[in-house]
Amino acid sequence: MAICIVRANGFKYTFYDDETYNLYMSGEAYFDEGQTLRRRKGRGNICNRVKVEPDDRPVVVDRRPIVIQQPQREEHPIRDAIRDSIAYRLRYAIDRGIDKLVYDGLPYLWNEKIKPGIDDFKEYPESAKLNLPL
Repeated sequence: MAICIVRANGFKYTFYDDETYNLYMSGEAYFDEGQTLRRRKGRGNICNRVKVEPDDRPVVVDRRPIVIQQPQREEHPIRDAIRDSIAYRLRYAIDRGIDKLVYDGLPYLWNEKIKPGIDDFKEYPESAKLNLPL
């Protein structure tokens, strides 16, 4: 009769008799979630001739850094030049449109439409109906 030690699933199982060890190694017995040895056949009788301890071997941790490779962009000089040209022209058109709105459109709208309506409103404060020329 020899003491047999089996390391599995992060535990160290010490078998004190050969019969229990042979049952486990042949697959006729298994360890359940509670780390109790049970027979596969029959009603699942518990075998109490096993000592269960946590495995005391050091855990080897892989400490290599994970390097994520960025996909390499294929170079297409013509496509890149066209895209840059379109982006530049679109940016220019948007800037011109905003300038036109701020410096030409809004002052015209203020001076020709809104301001005369306010002046008319000041002249006739007791009028029930106000007609603004929009």
